Amino acid sequence: MLCYFMNYESATLPSAMSIYDETRLRRAFRLAYFLCPDRAIAINAVFRSMVRLESVAAAQTKRLYYRQHRDAKIYRVSYSDSQLFQRLVFDSVERLAPQPRSFTDKVVRYVAFLLNQGTSRSSLYVAVATCRMLFRLSTRQTIAIYDGISDQAMMSCSEDVVRRVKQRLMEGLRNRFDGELSMQRDKHGEFFFAGNKASYETQELIRWTLEMFVPWGSACFGGQPISDVGLSGLSDTVEIQRIHALIHPSCLVKFARDAGIVEMYPWQPLFAECGSLAPEPAAVEPRSSVGFPSDEDLALIIEQYEKDREIHRTGLR
Repeated sequence: MLCYFMNYESATLPSAMSIYDETRLRRAFRLAYFLCPDRAIAINAVFRSMVRLESVAAAQTKRLYYRQHRDAKIYRVSYSDSQLFQRLVFDSVERLAPQPRSFTDKVVRYVAFLLNQGTSRSSLYVAVATCRMLFRLSTRQTIAIYDGISDQAMMSCSEDVVRRVKQRLMEGLRNRFDGELSMQRDKHGEFFFAGNKASYETQELIRWTLEMFVPWGSACFGGQPISDVGLSGLSDTVEIQRIHALIHPSCLVKFARDAGIVEMYPWQPLFAECGSLAPEPAAVEPRSSVGFPSDEDLALIIEQYEKDREIHRTGLR
């Protein structure tokens, strides 16, 4: 198993990512364009993410050094540079893009923000985000799936812990979508956002969003439990593989079936002042298109980045 994980970028060591890597830039543009199908905003989001990557990676290295030298638990996952770049693209779109207005835009940004909250913390937060909140599985079902993925009983986690994590995720979403989401109790008396089982079109939209947020550089693990036994120093990599299994639709379904869950459907929240309950076909198609960006888009991104670096170098003289 050790050889398997060594094939992927380690989150505990700086990656050799080139800021001009064309494959990653194209992938970053596609993510930005998926979140907000506006070419100018997508270009600007990728450019800003390139500029911020070095400082964000440096801050993570300091946090990782502190944790490793104190043998602390993982409360916040450390990512490779390419995975940090992926997360920065989302953050840049959030800062640049206007508030979503259509139902399609709101669903995409809702799921993206929920996943970002989870991935910014740990695989447990991702488990609650996807299983408990997005698919509305029970607390026990969520724990069963997480146990199956992590190959260990959640000794430090109880149903109360899952409920507290859910509450924190809901608070973040409520702040992000101020006034857009209303609360309701389920049959067990727990609070959730009001919603319905997603239509087929919305399920496809949610599936695309999930796939966009699978950590770059991670891979399917064949449905086997992802254990950190014997993987000293690679705990962040193990966490990232667990996050992959909890986000990637086919992996998540496989582990859910292993936990005895036959059917699971994502839920769509009921947004205030939003008449449509299904994605608009004309708005969905560009998000799933292949072939973005163009060479001109890439050239513009790199040109903006070079100008920013030159201004920075000039200011240091």
